[in-house]
Amino acid sequence: MKGPALSVALLSLAGTAWATHAQSPAAPIPPPAAPASATAPEPFDPAIWQGRPGVFVGTRGCTNGLCHGASGAQERGDIRGDEHTVWLADPHRDAARALDTVAAAAMSRALGLGPPQAAQLCLDCHSISAPENLRDGLSPASGISCEGCHGPAGGWVARHMEPAWPRERSLALGMVDLRDLAVRTQQCARCHVGSGRRAVDHRLIAAGHPVLRFELDNYTASLPRHWRLGGVRRDGSPRAAEHGVRAWAVAQASTFAAALGVMAAQAAGPGPWPEFSQLSCRSCHHDLKAGRWRTQAGYVYRGGQPPWSPARWLALAVLSAEIDPRLATSIADRVEVLATRLRAFAPRTEVTEAARALVPDLQDLAARMAASDWPSSRVRRLIRALAADRERLLAADVASAEQVYWGLRTLVAELTASGVEPVDGALTRALDAVYRDLADPDTVDRSALGRHLEALENVAR
Repeated sequence: MKGPALSVALLSLAGTAWATHAQSPAAPIPPPAAPASATAPEPFDPAIWQGRPGVFVGTRGCTNGLCHGASGAQERGDIRGDEHTVWLADPHRDAARALDTVAAAAMSRALGLGPPQAAQLCLDCHSISAPENLRDGLSPASGISCEGCHGPAGGWVARHMEPAWPRERSLALGMVDLRDLAVRTQQCARCHVGSGRRAVDHRLIAAGHPVLRFELDNYTASLPRHWRLGGVRRDGSPRAAEHGVRAWAVAQASTFAAALGVMAAQAAGPGPWPEFSQLSCRSCHHDLKAGRWRTQAGYVYRGGQPPWSPARWLALAVLSAEIDPRLATSIADRVEVLATRLRAFAPRTEVTEAARALVPDLQDLAARMAASDWPSSRVRRLIRALAADRERLLAADVASAEQVYWGLRTLVAELTASGVEPVDGALTRALDAVYRDLADPDTVDRSALGRHLEALENVAR
């Protein structure tokens, strides 16, 4: 698998699926927030609404040209009108089809699962996984369709197009608030990072499943776009606030929290421990030819004791120091404790405790990222800081370098989109050199990567 073509190749392989836990239709529904529209809506009591919250209804009522099945983008306010049409070319549509391949059958045989099309381990992320009583018109063969990301529509689909029906009502009845970047990251992370039973562990990787790679902003940019960019919505909120640097920043904290949740679940669970998927793959699996990343002289960890991969942490360490140096130091100290316990194959309880203790601060950090401003001066400063952190990066692993590259790519794209940096300017050219260094993770030249990161730091001054 090749490097940061990264935005498309790795990310689409990283999990051609999104899935959502079904919400119980018996759960109490909070009252909806007051609508932003100046038009007063009809009185509404969610407790007596006769919809079916929590029920997945499929796409059958959404595909005509007057709803979401237009042949191209329309002028319809906050929606484009061609969302379903665009989804037909989205890799999420093919998530279930991936289970029909020879590779999927071989993996399933190796794991003793039977046909992959019927194996719950596979269906959890290659289809919308929901109990039979919460499926009405939803077919597993549809892969990850609208409700896999937007939530079960049974509670709101019948009326959400009415002019007096505010979005807050749909949210109260089961729609997922994808405008909230932390929520969006959590929704993606269920499959692209893992959650509870949805974990691509060492056993699954050994059977042939790709290692999960995910970064929200670059991943989103690699998909066929069925959302609008730029401008403001009818409620006055800016669409740009949900993409670019802010999305990358929030997702760095939220994704790390999700990854720690998976780690804690594995450490606390009945499976084998240590779980090697939590460690740096290339400390054991590597080319023995001289010059490869793993075989550099002075490798800091003794043979036979693979280190934890800091891929979810290194960019966030730089980013958090920009937002709150004191909190960043506190988190960094506890991350080092966790890394030490993992390297030493510490008892399960110690790892579980260390991983869970970090999550609340990461959630707080994500909220602060979402509320922060990202002027070009800060963006440029972050580019310099990430590139300057190369000594720590080069002591880590290729997966960490890929994550740092994706962050740099988002930051440089922000300057280019805002007109601060020319489309083919010096920053873009310097970043392209880093891209080429990582194009093949099996042949990364660490010395060249270090030089190119230094050049990028200098250009960003």
